[in-house]
Amino acid sequence: MMDYEDFSPKEQLQLTVCQRLIAEKSYFSQEELRRDLQERGFETISQSTVSRLLNLLGVIKIRNAKGLKVYSLNPQLRPAPDAARTVSEMVVSVEHNREFILIHTVAGYGRAVARAEEKIEEDEREIEYLRAQARCRKNPGWAKRSAMY
Repeated sequence: MMDYEDFSPKEQLQLTVCQRLIAEKSYFSQEELRRDLQERGFETISQSTVSRLLNLLGVIKIRNAKGLKVYSLNPQLRPAPDAARTVSEMVVSVEHNREFILIHTVAGYGRAVARAEEKIEEDEREIEYLRAQARCRKNPGWAKRSAMY
């Protein structure tokens, strides 16, 4: 994943959204991509800005299954999986509703993020268990009442 720290917050957001759009959809032209960026809040984005974003992201044109040229993220520019990376470096975006959380990761990091999330859940359960034990020691009657329910 590219390091966007040298860019303004607006440019960082443009790069992130552009990268995500290209990963999710086939684009035949910069104009198609520009329209989708406009629909996502970048109303005044120009074709030259789109061209610059594509260059910064290292986007290439490849032939799809139908033989048509489409924009694609260059697989050679994707970082190799590295256990020393932080979760924030592995996650591209997070979406959620009342029932699900969808975590988009950098290619190759899905399992690592899932394991980290599971570990956090385990740690939270253990902390809650230890808190309950501490409450029982402070108030022995509490354990009897909570066991009834």
